[in-house]
Amino acid sequence: MVCGEGPIGAREPLKDVARNLDRWVSAIVARTFLQDTVEELARWSSVPVINALTDRYHPCQALADAFTLTERLGELRGQKLAFVGDGNNVAHSLMLTATRWA
Repeated sequence: MVCGEGPIGAREPLKDVARNLDRWVSAIVARTFLQDTVEELARWSSVPVINALTDRYHPCQALADAFTLTERLGELRGQKLAFVGDGNNVAHSLMLTATRWA
């Protein structure tokens, strides 16, 4: 389901968008620019809100990377991860995810 045109929350208050969506769906997957948008959706929604990508985090990518590493390496505990690239949303999410297997 795709919501209207333009940025989410631009035509209607974000709390109204969240309150309407949670009546129609079992979960909301939000791919937005601002992290605050996802957090605001989660605050006003009664269904789970999944962060598919924001300017600050990209948890779905980090989980996919961890899954791939587990397939290749087996146990991740004790493994070291090097991220080469910009300090962006993927880097932030990988840092948070990697602390789980440290």
